[in-house]
Amino acid sequence: MTQRRRRLVDAVHLFVLCDFALAQPLFDSLSHRPAFLIDQEIGPLAISLVVLTLAVVIPGVLAALRLGAAWLLGERVGARVQNTLVCLLSTATILVVLRNLHVSGMFSVAASLAIAAAATFAYARLTVARTVVTAASAAIVIFPAVFLMRSPIASIFLPPPEERDTRSMRDPVPIVMVVFDEFCGTTLMDEHHQIDRVRYPNIAALADGASWFRNASSVHGRTDHAVPAILTGKYPGEFQRPTVADHPANLFTLLLATERYRMVVFEPFTRLFPAAADRDMFRPKRLAEQTGVLATTLPIVYLHDLFPSSLPFQLPDIPPVWYSLHVDVSLQPDKAYGVMRHTWNGQRDAQFAHFLRCITPSPDPALYFCHIVVPHFPWCYLPSGRKYSLDNGQLWQPFGAFGDFGEDWTDDDLAVRHAHQRYLLQAGYADLLIGELTDRLRATDLYDRSLIIVLADHGVSFRASESRRIVQGANLPDIVSIPLLVKWPGQHDGVVSDRNVESIDVLPTIASTLGLSPAPACDGVSLDDTDTPERTEKRFQTYDKVMKLDAAFEDKYQTLEHRLAMFGSGDRLESLYHIGPHSELVGEQVESFEVGAPSPVQIKLTRPDGPFRYEPDDPALVPCYLVGTVAGVPDAALPVELAIAVNGTVRAVTRTYRLDGARDQWRAMIPEDSLRGGANDVEIFVVTTENERPTLHLAWRSPDQRALAAP
Repeated sequence: MTQRRRRLVDAVHLFVLCDFALAQPLFDSLSHRPAFLIDQEIGPLAISLVVLTLAVVIPGVLAALRLGAAWLLGERVGARVQNTLVCLLSTATILVVLRNLHVSGMFSVAASLAIAAAATFAYARLTVARTVVTAASAAIVIFPAVFLMRSPIASIFLPPPEERDTRSMRDPVPIVMVVFDEFCGTTLMDEHHQIDRVRYPNIAALADGASWFRNASSVHGRTDHAVPAILTGKYPGEFQRPTVADHPANLFTLLLATERYRMVVFEPFTRLFPAAADRDMFRPKRLAEQTGVLATTLPIVYLHDLFPSSLPFQLPDIPPVWYSLHVDVSLQPDKAYGVMRHTWNGQRDAQFAHFLRCITPSPDPALYFCHIVVPHFPWCYLPSGRKYSLDNGQLWQPFGAFGDFGEDWTDDDLAVRHAHQRYLLQAGYADLLIGELTDRLRATDLYDRSLIIVLADHGVSFRASESRRIVQGANLPDIVSIPLLVKWPGQHDGVVSDRNVESIDVLPTIASTLGLSPAPACDGVSLDDTDTPERTEKRFQTYDKVMKLDAAFEDKYQTLEHRLAMFGSGDRLESLYHIGPHSELVGEQVESFEVGAPSPVQIKLTRPDGPFRYEPDDPALVPCYLVGTVAGVPDAALPVELAIAVNGTVRAVTRTYRLDGARDQWRAMIPEDSLRGGANDVEIFVVTTENERPTLHLAWRSPDQRALAAP
């Protein structure tokens, strides 16, 4: 091979390897973030610049570096520069592959370096290795072409021609629809398979005059597929994104096509409402602004694509816009109709309050749609509506879970049970929201004449060593079951149905109630259709498979029994707090137990970070979530068992965890109603067992706030 030809081949190889190491990972990341592209109004020219930079400019600079070194310093130096670049690009490629295979920690980095070094040695010495890289040169064209032709990129780069859709309807009634997130249907039930009226009084009151579909199920375990399935009445497609381009016939576009409906749409996660239909949102962004967002976001995204999640060093945080998070949730707080793009996992009380303000009497029929990410993590709300921790969208995964999205629970059952407890408290907050909604509908004279639909996108699971929402064995019923209540206009009598219904039946129900013509093509059927034979099985999808389940789905009651065994039902509200070692202590007076010598264990309380003061009408955080550590304890004495007393009564028991890196940590939740107005006396005891009886040893006590407040 001539020197000139070798240099040309080396340049082509750098283009190929740069495509694998840099361009393709970022192309893939962008393809999975349609909401980012839509919200930031990334247009065709900005997309073209991204492709040009990743596929031409950066590899061109590397090729020029190699050729310049050879021209200035000789071919031997040029070859060394080539091999160095090959090693770096190979390392990056292998890092991406290992991260996708969930290989974590520094082992991933070390393995990538070792494999890349071996590959570079082969590249420098073996003709066959160079031939393989040459054969892969088609990637130079294929990767950008596939990226530009994929949805949502294709819909941005080559938007389809607009087609005017017109539809008529027979009976345009107000539609009120609330989609909760990560809400298992059996969470609502008591031991009699009825709605627990003590824990969920407002949902029970709604069900008294509505139809409760007790056997309802989701069709997918991910919001980006589950919500579009609800809004289109169709089973999810494997490669569909939650955009209007991939779901052109959805609830929003169908109602817009009637030109009759006033649209109030709170859509924090998906992007099925056409932006062009919302004049307040359609604000073209200049090219400089688009490229600025891309330039500040994509390099950090690439680092997170490159390196595993567990490293001894901290990567820069990905900008919130990548996750479609708005820094200020009060964006357009006075906007009363159109689409609202609040942060999906922050300040959810403000979101729902905004939604309620938008429900007003109107001469025209209206759609009031709210996807509210409750009782989904982060858990910070109590059934009273008060918060015990900030709801600012900054928490990404629960304590006791791990993995890229916090999907996998630890094997410490108490850590998982604490998470489950907080979820149930936030489910009580979801009930409060329904009460506020029905009050608002009655106050605006909309309740009786509206079609009201309350459901969830999918369920959630709390089982040690299993996943929160990735189906794997025993957790299937937890994730598939969802609540579904429908109140038709004028309905006053409650109905409980065990028919085999799925979330895809919601849109056909709306179309049937309105008499929408032509009726949309759906996989689901209307919930009031008694002529169509009932399905003989349920269908549930994950990203890699479709599962067929028994129509009666009796397995969902295994989830109910699992929860009742840990937390009981509403007939004993305090049972929510009877978790942890020595749970028999909860509710008992400290003076009724033997109190031994003070414990040498050192307790440090990191939450709450202030005094245990409580004012019922104060919006401040309720100091009922305790987080702390222990010190002065040898490893052999771990775990340490603790009891937390409030004003002389034990209100929670816990222990230090068995988690690597957290064996000195503990957490506990005390009931809000255990706190009295003003200062509270909180004591933390180490619990030991002597003669088969628990003995309490005082280890920490809150300062006397009344004394501190004295002049």
